[in-house]
Amino acid sequence: MGIWKQDFFIYLFFLLISLTVLAVAWQYPEGDKEFPLLVAGCLGVSSAFLAVRAFFKEGPAFQFSLVRYRKIIIQVILILGFFAALPRAGFFLAASLLSLLTIFNGGYAHKLIAVLFSLVFPGVIFFLFHVLLEVPLPASFESLGIGL
Repeated sequence: MGIWKQDFFIYLFFLLISLTVLAVAWQYPEGDKEFPLLVAGCLGVSSAFLAVRAFFKEGPAFQFSLVRYRKIIIQVILILGFFAALPRAGFFLAASLLSLLTIFNGGYAHKLIAVLFSLVFPGVIFFLFHVLLEVPLPASFESLGIGL
């Protein structure tokens, strides 16, 4: 049995995320909790299935090295920074910065395309959720009256 494989731990991590979302979303009022419960339930079931499959799959042992996982550690720091900046900078600015730094962390060479993507993608997400679905997102330019 190859329990010490990194894919097992990744699926276990996502299973823990889904259980956390289920526990939090269960406290939401009726009408607000159905979608998070559905998504977290699907994530939990698929993560549990894949974790069991990875547990019985033969493979090399998991070896952790900080040097090898530098980009992963940087990405975790970027995500934590995103959540810290979200209430202060707003969704559009925080998501644009996260997108740009994630692209650069991945080693993407085309800087102009990275900057354009980092502006367009959060703009599309903002438009879909804030404008079309009317889901409130933290405003980035609230003091200027733009509200992006």
